[in-house]
Amino acid sequence: SPALLLVKKRVSAFVHKARYKQAVVFLKKAGRKYPGSIFIASALASLASEDAFHGTQKQRDKAFGQAAANLRPLLRRMRGLSLEQRHRNRNEYYWFSQQHKKQYDLGERAVRAGYLRAHYSRGVGAANHAYKLFLKRQKLRGMFWALKAESAWEIYFKKVNRKYYDPWFWYALC
Repeated sequence: SPALLLVKKRVSAFVHKARYKQAVVFLKKAGRKYPGSIFIASALASLASEDAFHGTQKQRDKAFGQAAANLRPLLRRMRGLSLEQRHRNRNEYYWFSQQHKKQYDLGERAVRAGYLRAHYSRGVGAANHAYKLFLKRQKLRGMFWALKAESAWEIYFKKVNRKYYDPWFWYALC
């Protein structure tokens, strides 16, 4: 609906400025107005846990586990949603459940289907998969995945968005 598109735009504006707490407050109000919205439920599950990324490992694991648990039931309610919406929900689920290879594969499939923003999933998934491999001292496999991430980000910056701050963090990681 047009009203939900306005909600999405407002949330996006908060996210692009890393104002996650403000986005959560706004989404809770919007959720009362649009109960049952998969977008609002998914965004709330995701954004309520974003600040934990910069916390301790214990805080991060707890928040990410909660976000994944909140997102999982939504995956079964996606029939009829657009490719973009289905992709976003799955991407968030794979991120918070720390299934980075699946996140990368999700991006690959969506890019083949014509959804260019999915290069983001490719980049985040590959960068994090590479990082885990490097931690396991699997240097060559890690380098392979880091190069996949670098390629995904270069395409993302060229064809999708150079201004959003978050991809630059992942690009630097790879």
